Amino acid sequence: MEDTIQFQIQTVYNQLRPSEKKVADYILNYNNSIETLSMSLIEKEVGVSQPTIMRFVKAIGYKGFKQLKYHLIKSNETHTHFLYGFDITQLSKIQDIPSLMIATTIQMLEDTLKSISVDSFEKAVRMLHNAQHISIYAVENSASVAVDLMTKLLYLGKDVHYYNDYYLQNINAQNLSQDDIAIGISYSGNSVNTIETLKLAHKSQAHTITISNFENALIHQYGDVSLYTSQKQYLYGDAIYSRTTQTSIIDMLYVGILFCDYQKYTKKLDTYSQLIKKRGFQKEDQKM
Repeated sequence: MEDTIQFQIQTVYNQLRPSEKKVADYILNYNNSIETLSMSLIEKEVGVSQPTIMRFVKAIGYKGFKQLKYHLIKSNETHTHFLYGFDITQLSKIQDIPSLMIATTIQMLEDTLKSISVDSFEKAVRMLHNAQHISIYAVENSASVAVDLMTKLLYLGKDVHYYNDYYLQNINAQNLSQDDIAIGISYSGNSVNTIETLKLAHKSQAHTITISNFENALIHQYGDVSLYTSQKQYLYGDAIYSRTTQTSIIDMLYVGILFCDYQKYTKKLDTYSQLIKKRGFQKEDQKM
């Protein structure tokens, strides 16, 4: 589907009536030949009236169904190079980029909410809450997510370590025991260094948690508890979007641990907040 039409639908989607949203969803997910698309087909497949279809068509800026179908057909004839992973092409306008980026991010987060297992999430939270020592393993784009997780766990008073050096990660993994937790973070779930290190941690009898984008990723073979996100592949967009879903998982775990012992953890956070406040310039110290 042409990115412009998809963008037009996404822009007005929340303003549509429930019956019109059904039409929008059907067209967005229509994979057959556009030539076969008709109002009678939509009416039959979706279970809505033709007036509803016409209201939808006009809501996205077209005078009639024939005009919409014409643009859909023309879009199939146009060979446009997509920046794979999100709906941006060389024909996109700069002013549209914020909306396109946000729309894709929202979709990824919604996919994450659908994919995540509540049982696995609760198990991971309990494991981290009760852990004596926590080690985190990640490389490349996932490294910044690992640092974010480490920082949040430190604020909760946890004994946590992350090494950005592969050899130090290996040494750390071999020194773990059954009282420790090892977390492997990999968007693809196939990062060799992260998997090998987590395998060592598992061999050391440490309890393991894996975070990836895909349910069947290799890394999950070494996870006692596995959390995965949107399940969709984002190619060129990996570097941009991989952190979005991973960070959402990190925030979920952080808040989950916080609620395991609210009084204890909020007391620690209040203490650290005062320390940080002292390191910031006060209004009276700032010069104009």
